[in-house]
Amino acid sequence: MYINFSDVDKNNEALVDKKFEIAIYALDMNFSSTLPILSNFCYDVGIEHGPVVFKDTEIMNNEVVFVVTKFKVKIDRYPALRENVTVRSWISPITHKHAIRSYLLIDESGNILSKGVCAINAFNLRERAGVDISGNANISKAKTLNIEPPLPPVFEKLPDVISPDYESIVNARYFDCDLYQHVTSGKYLVWCIENMPVDFLKKHRLYEAEINFKRECSIGERLVVRTCAASEQNTFIHSITSEDGSKDLIRMKSVWRSS
Repeated sequence: MYINFSDVDKNNEALVDKKFEIAIYALDMNFSSTLPILSNFCYDVGIEHGPVVFKDTEIMNNEVVFVVTKFKVKIDRYPALRENVTVRSWISPITHKHAIRSYLLIDESGNILSKGVCAINAFNLRERAGVDISGNANISKAKTLNIEPPLPPVFEKLPDVISPDYESIVNARYFDCDLYQHVTSGKYLVWCIENMPVDFLKKHRLYEAEINFKRECSIGERLVVRTCAASEQNTFIHSITSEDGSKDLIRMKSVWRSS
């Protein structure tokens, strides 16, 4: 896949490049980097770049931030230990109540390692509720980039897990939560992956994922993680709910390949 950035001014604030190194603590038992680590790189870039994109719109303030509500990613190759990876990201022109942020992970030779796209929504921290930005008079002042997203920005409505093949209980702990005092997106990924059998994880790698983030979760909550096999080979559906079933937190689809 080739995306042409040649006409984009390097000083254009709508486009961000940030370099990361794959450290030893970023590797799993197979000596491989992982999707949770790569998603954390993207999370870091999104948190840093968001205020730049929206600084002239007067949307973001001490109460309103942007959160990821839907996310999908495809991995072409996992970066190796000590490899430098550039995360390139931009937001498309905003035409709906959510914005579309794109991600490319690029190696030092300029090859694309992975492609991702997410929907981000404004969220009021005080009211703990979403904010519709489509009618904001200043939304045209957002620093967006009219370049095609690397994946179609259309997200699947994922089903619930009714009859799980695997099920576990997790507790949302202090270090699972971020500066906004809710569980980070990367932690949900970890919980879904760790719900799989260890023998399967040792022999497979996760190459595609799609997540619907439905509700937030905070410290102290006790959660149920469920996983079932989908009809396609090496494809699974995951869900995380509150233990009493009152909160449907996330649904996820994962696609794996043999190592």
